[in-house]
Amino acid sequence: MDEDPIIGRCLEGDGEAFEMLVNRYQSGVLSLAWSILGIREEAEDAAQETFVRAFTNLREFDPARPFRPWLYAIAVHGCLDRLKRRRLERRFREGLKNDPLDPDSGVSVERRLENADLLAPLLDRLKPKERLALYISVVEGRTAAEVASTLGCSEGSARVRVHNAKKKVRNWLKRNPHD
Repeated sequence: MDEDPIIGRCLEGDGEAFEMLVNRYQSGVLSLAWSILGIREEAEDAAQETFVRAFTNLREFDPARPFRPWLYAIAVHGCLDRLKRRRLERRFREGLKNDPLDPDSGVSVERRLENADLLAPLLDRLKPKERLALYISVVEGRTAAEVASTLGCSEGSARVRVHNAKKKVRNWLKRNPHD
């Protein structure tokens, strides 16, 4: 199947042409995602994300190469990113189950945040950008520059968000050491 004319129409903004590509490859991308992720709902989300990324990056597609492998590579990378996020979340939740939660125990805020029972109520109290900054900094172990890049802000703002989030968590732990 020659997708060149369809891709050309997509690049010209023809939504129906892109819908043709989606219809042509949807079941294959979904099957691929499901085989990698093992959860149908997550595979459906990953498949949809694949087509969004493909549409967004269609200008980068090399028409001298076949379309299907390019599209499947986008799907595979998206699924692997999802698996990585799963592992990070699991590590975040399982990290410190046996450590004391007492703020005066000498255990850092970062280490206490890894406790699964502590995670949800603490993070829910933070502003979304503080929560994300703290997660990127603590769980993923990223630098302030990387946090800033992800959040689309200056490095100084990223540091402030991480600092404020840690401070809020520290204060909450001091007030509620056994919650």
